[in-house]
Amino acid sequence: MYLYDYDNRSMKLIIKITRKFDDLLQEEIMRNNLKVSFHKLLSEVYDHDGANQYELARILGLKAPSISAMLRQLESEEYVKRKVDPFDGRATKVYITEYGSKVEERIKAFEDKLMESFLSNFTEEERFKLIDLLEVIDKTEVTAPQNL
Repeated sequence: MYLYDYDNRSMKLIIKITRKFDDLLQEEIMRNNLKVSFHKLLSEVYDHDGANQYELARILGLKAPSISAMLRQLESEEYVKRKVDPFDGRATKVYITEYGSKVEERIKAFEDKLMESFLSNFTEEERFKLIDLLEVIDKTEVTAPQNL
């Protein structure tokens, strides 16, 4: 099948490494008293402070009512706050609180240290080469094979 990749070893390794990274990151998210599913939303609010819930829903690929319920929970735990848009009284803007920022910054710092740990045996040149190779995979249009 593959001349140099017997039994799809490279993809299996990518999946294994990704799972390990995700597992460790999820543990850190939970250590910060945050649900993993809510972290993605908190992270987007951090990155897009002042966005409305429809923009956040679009970014995350979720329905607005789902985002609304999650925002209520994050707001009740003081990670975010919502304010009426001064230019459109029908819209609500979402802002991260100081507490939410601190939690998100801790998680992002952990994520950076985790990535550094994963790549600790790589030279700078190898790190850039790895990024280049992974970008080739990412840009490759992949379709599911038809019945074999």
